[in-house]
Amino acid sequence: MSTVLDELPLKGSHDDENVARPAVSLRTWLPICWSWILRINCLALLLAAIVLRCWELGTIPGINGDEAWYGVQVMQILHGEAFSFTTPTGNLANPFYFLPLLALHSVFEPSFTLLRVVALVSGLAALLVNYWLCNKTFGRKSAVVSTLILAILPINIAYSRFGWDTSQSLLFTLPPIYLSLLAMLQPARRVSFTVWTIVSFAAAIVVHPTNLLIAPWLLVMLVYAWRDRIQQILPTWQKKGIVSLILLTAALMALGGRLAPLIERTHDAAQFGLFTKHLGHLFSGVSTYEFISGSMLNSVGNPDPASPERIHSDAAMIVVLALVAWPLYRRVRKKEPLDI
Repeated sequence: MSTVLDELPLKGSHDDENVARPAVSLRTWLPICWSWILRINCLALLLAAIVLRCWELGTIPGINGDEAWYGVQVMQILHGEAFSFTTPTGNLANPFYFLPLLALHSVFEPSFTLLRVVALVSGLAALLVNYWLCNKTFGRKSAVVSTLILAILPINIAYSRFGWDTSQSLLFTLPPIYLSLLAMLQPARRVSFTVWTIVSFAAAIVVHPTNLLIAPWLLVMLVYAWRDRIQQILPTWQKKGIVSLILLTAALMALGGRLAPLIERTHDAAQFGLFTKHLGHLFSGVSTYEFISGSMLNSVGNPDPASPERIHSDAAMIVVLALVAWPLYRRVRKKEPLDI
């Protein structure tokens, strides 16, 4: 007497062979493999950037008089001797660098490595701060890319190994830049973001006066964030408002000591070309190798324009910029939204 159970296929019967199984194709696996390749490469770059910041910290590059000055001042305080609140160039001694260095020397024996620990920690902290703030502003993808770029830039690696006040410039200029952007992107919280932008910008100036150069960026972002309020006020004193804005921007640039050189380099083709070239060297690493490590100098201690290392570094930077610019250009040409 047959039942329904007799008609069901048994495990391992021929009917199992006829059951369709999902096909595994190259199109399925390729995105997965590419994703893992990207992740592994990103992790490798980050680890390499960290190692390059930490390896032989006390010997590469050689100790500079500016960073040794901080060590001397710290030891004078610990021994109850007179010390200076200003650097030899007349700037205020950076308290965000000076106080942690004082705390370290009160616990550990003085050493060249100890002079640079604050710079090392500040350089690594800047990467964390950038990832956190960029993720809040633009999202995770942009945070990963921008953090990796900051991690591998030669100038940032060098400043993480060099014990002076400007080593904290990246750490202290990132917050006002991102906070001003957040004030623009999140109008509901623009009051708090504006206040924190001003506070963090003041801290960046205390770190080093040259950080004043980010003021025009902050001014533009905050003006755009408050454009509705400004438009309500402008009709009554529009001309005065525009003139005041121009004068304020000019004053900020003049205080940074960059107004006259900027005008000169803008109107002089040769100076503008030289400025552009030196700006590119900041990203390729040539400036770092010449002025900090000294590895691209000739036998008499002058920059060597024909140095193979210089040519290779500039060429590598151009290739990287081209690889980054090409997909960006294609998206802009097709009017596709940028995925940030």
